[in-house]
Amino acid sequence: MKLLIEVSNKNKLYEDCIDGIILPLEGFAVQGGCYFTYEEIEEIVSKNSSLDIFVSINKNMFNQDIEPLKELLIKLDKLKLKGIFFYDLSLLQLKKELNLNISFVWNQTYMVNNYKTCDYYFSEGVKYALLSSEITLEEIKEIILKSRITPMVFVLGFPIVAFSKRKLISNYYKDLGKESLEKLEIFDDLSKEGYEIVENSDGTNFYLKNIVNGTSIIKELYNLDVSYIIMKDYGISTLLFEDLLVDTKKYIEGNCQDSSYIDKYKKLGDNTGFFFKKTIYQVRQK
Repeated sequence: MKLLIEVSNKNKLYEDCIDGIILPLEGFAVQGGCYFTYEEIEEIVSKNSSLDIFVSINKNMFNQDIEPLKELLIKLDKLKLKGIFFYDLSLLQLKKELNLNISFVWNQTYMVNNYKTCDYYFSEGVKYALLSSEITLEEIKEIILKSRITPMVFVLGFPIVAFSKRKLISNYYKDLGKESLEKLEIFDDLSKEGYEIVENSDGTNFYLKNIVNGTSIIKELYNLDVSYIIMKDYGISTLLFEDLLVDTKKYIEGNCQDSSYIDKYKKLGDNTGFFFKKTIYQVRQK
């Protein structure tokens, strides 16, 4: 099992503490803590031959995106990348049209939730799948055991719960006739959860202000032969995240006891997301 990360600072990639990194492609990715140009990706690849480097291209594509996307895919295919995370199905079509050799990661968020659909994408030439963060550990196990696709699991970080291409914060302040902020924090009385809303040139991200801490299930994922686990540093201090990565690598390699590792990172909170909580839809009667 390998440790993959996403970062929110281009100048801190934690190269010595990880097995690989996901780099969101500037202009063609959303929901990233930061974005990288093709030239920056090329440089990172050339300097880190031992790392598994993936590029994220996960925005909805429009007609005007297709031609520049083709050019970038052809160039990316020549780099020593491990794979490309994709959301829009145009990428899968372009992979076939351009006869690309690079591996693809199915990354359609909550839709990656069952083994049959994973197998369909595998039959279409997709090697990896980032499993939905909205399914339980038991459902993850079922996909791993029954699908031929290579699984990835997000285990730690502040989850993105929604994204809008619209500029919701600036539009809100524009209506009020006030100067806009780049981010807001709100509290939902119904769910009793806090959220951070961040706007950038791509749109508006909604982060849950309650870190998902899956450190307690890493051993089980290892035993299930999960190929990659993913951690994100957004909202976590550099020192704490670096310690976490170092200890997680030791833990994966069997050089750290279960109890000491899990107990140490209880300080990141007890929110295990949906790993042990089923989503149940009920009809509300008036």
